[in-house]
Amino acid sequence: MRDAAKKIKCPVLVVHREQDLLVPIDQGRAIAALIPNSRFVQFDGNNHMPLADEPNWQNIISEIESFLQAPVEEATHDTLPLQELTPQERNILEGIAGGLDNNEIAQSLGISEKTVRNNITRVFDKIGVEHRYQAIVRARDAGLGRGLKSMNSL
Repeated sequence: MRDAAKKIKCPVLVVHREQDLLVPIDQGRAIAALIPNSRFVQFDGNNHMPLADEPNWQNIISEIESFLQAPVEEATHDTLPLQELTPQERNILEGIAGGLDNNEIAQSLGISEKTVRNNITRVFDKIGVEHRYQAIVRARDAGLGRGLKSMNSL
């Protein structure tokens, strides 16, 4: 969790119970400290999950609503280095951002699935990600994959 928390780029609200029976509050604070732009809020209680019939339920809801209404700061991550991608790599990244699996990308581009897998490795290296979900987030932030679920036009 610690490695994953350091890679989160969006604001996060960490809500934790003071006497949580499953996860000590120090662990909640530690995770929140690793996430840029996170906000840590603690509430009375020992249930891991807050319940709607608890006395401070409305306070929890108010805190969540306040967090969701707060202005979001501009992303601070580097821009996606699209200029470093070959046209085929960019098309593959477009497919990934559009939610296509490797087979769907291969079919839409008229290449083998193995070629897609090989290109994905290079794309991930070039854009600085390790996992597909990270590539999706970065590519969508750069405007790729919008409204794509079929890539017939690639």
